[in-house]
Amino acid sequence: MTDHSSRLGKRVARPTKRNAALLSEPIKVRFWPPNKTNTLELVGLGGCCALAVALYVRILRCAFVYDDHFQVVENIQTQSWDYLPRLLTTDVWSQRGGQHVGVYYRPLFSLWLLLVHSIGGLTPWFWHLCSVLLHVVATYVVFRLSLLLFGSKEVALFAGILFAIHPIHVEAVSWISASEEILYTDFFVMSFLLFARGLASNAKRSPTFWPSLFLWLAALLSKETAVALLPIFPLWAFAIDKGEGDSKRRARKALRTTVPFLLAAGAYLIVRSIVLGSFGFGSGRHSWFSVLLTGLSLVPFYMGKLIYPTHLSPFYEHASLSALNSSVFLGGAILLVYIGVLFMALGQRREMVVAVVCLLTLPLIPVLAGLRIFRDGDLVHDRYLYLPSVAICLIVGAVLKFFWAKSKPIKIAVATAFAAICVASCWLSASQQAFYCNDESFFKRALAIGPKNSLVMTALGASYQREGKENLAIQEFERAHDTSSDDLDALYHLARALFESKRYVDAEPYLSQLVEDPRTTIGDRGIFSLSLAQTEIRLGKLPSADSVLQSMAPEYDTLKGYHQARAVLYEREGKFGDAKTEYLREYQVSGDRSSQRRASELQRAETQGTSR
Repeated sequence: MTDHSSRLGKRVARPTKRNAALLSEPIKVRFWPPNKTNTLELVGLGGCCALAVALYVRILRCAFVYDDHFQVVENIQTQSWDYLPRLLTTDVWSQRGGQHVGVYYRPLFSLWLLLVHSIGGLTPWFWHLCSVLLHVVATYVVFRLSLLLFGSKEVALFAGILFAIHPIHVEAVSWISASEEILYTDFFVMSFLLFARGLASNAKRSPTFWPSLFLWLAALLSKETAVALLPIFPLWAFAIDKGEGDSKRRARKALRTTVPFLLAAGAYLIVRSIVLGSFGFGSGRHSWFSVLLTGLSLVPFYMGKLIYPTHLSPFYEHASLSALNSSVFLGGAILLVYIGVLFMALGQRREMVVAVVCLLTLPLIPVLAGLRIFRDGDLVHDRYLYLPSVAICLIVGAVLKFFWAKSKPIKIAVATAFAAICVASCWLSASQQAFYCNDESFFKRALAIGPKNSLVMTALGASYQREGKENLAIQEFERAHDTSSDDLDALYHLARALFESKRYVDAEPYLSQLVEDPRTTIGDRGIFSLSLAQTEIRLGKLPSADSVLQSMAPEYDTLKGYHQARAVLYEREGKFGDAKTEYLREYQVSGDRSSQRRASELQRAETQGTSR
């Protein structure tokens, strides 16, 4: 890379036509602090970050919603540093216990949850504030990245402002459980920014190399999606190499430059497979052919939301496909265009285009592959577009900068158009934050967008059940079951709601059906069997309950509630010593304090009986 310094290290004189090109030549910028003599840069950066804060002040009044209850409020593993070793060596949902098949190894995200809880406890506004601050960091690094890539303060200002207010970010910023999207984006963009600066320095081993590698590993440990971004490092190194020689030489040199990043990704995947006990892809709900068709059909949807982010929702009513349709062909055409642009940019050594195309497409690869394990109604989410939106903001910034260099009337028109975009974006972002204030508004918004989404009906019923509104909960579960009679999750929640309402006779046949259904996964079978055993105990069918619990051992020994059910059964049978042992085991497994108290009560009763 013989002339990096001339490309990224200093300004050089160029013809006027070249200066007006869409992708202007970059200049060397400092990651921090800003150039003290550059007031525009400092003011622009401060304005972007301030706008990111001001726009999301409203969510500080919002409560915990949906998965927040399980990942934050009820997750004892993120509420004590005693669980730190477990957080670093288990799936992010390991607090569920039992045979939960983990596919989400995100130890740094779990550590983030633990850190936030250590400072703010379970105060919702503090958790929301932390998400906003993560978004501010993302806005900062996007400003820096655009300044490095395009060497233009105008592009950086346009891109930074648009990123701060883009409506597609509402879910990631407003919903606490989605903050891993922002966390891994922060780490990855900072890693790539330092990597690009290191190549620009033309040094054999830049001082920014190790920080870049460390941040890349942090991105991987925050969310597994980051591994799909690995190609951006060698592709950027290949595109930026302006030295003499054929493509094979440049490719070998680019690969040598990025070998440490490849090794870090490989090490992460090995550790992940060891921790999860598998490659962590989970059992497939859909065939790979269906995944291919569905994934292609979703490409136009995602691109549309990036460009025209209206009618946003926490969920969308998309179902998996088994046959070709027009959206599949359109999605395939869009991908072919992206691939063509990428190869053209590599051939012409247009590194900025390479970076933009990679940022736009690579983060969606694992999202589309993940369709194999996602349920219908849970296939599409706005939060997946948090990082790809960086590319859109860079493109818009570059286009605006191109017209900004024209005559004064055109410059006024550009400023007016950008102001209109900003006003519309701010209004869309602010108005749609209201849907994240509580569970009811959260799910009703999703049902307004997708009225036949049984998954959302089930989740709404669960929120009513958590609030003690049993009748409303059962109504939602019945509606979900009627809408999708083959939905096992809806059937289970209906059965469980009937159980909680002490309608054990009504719940029993549903639970038996769930346990025997061949579609039931290993993890779900444990949950269904436990509920069936609890129902049988309530009905006084102790031998039947004992048979169900015996069938679960030892496979579900760590399932939350399993040992408590055995303890209750032993108490009913008068085996108080065995009951005490099971209560203590339940406390060891799940940390359930009611089981600990009951074990202590049985111990005192045993001691008093012995003394008499």
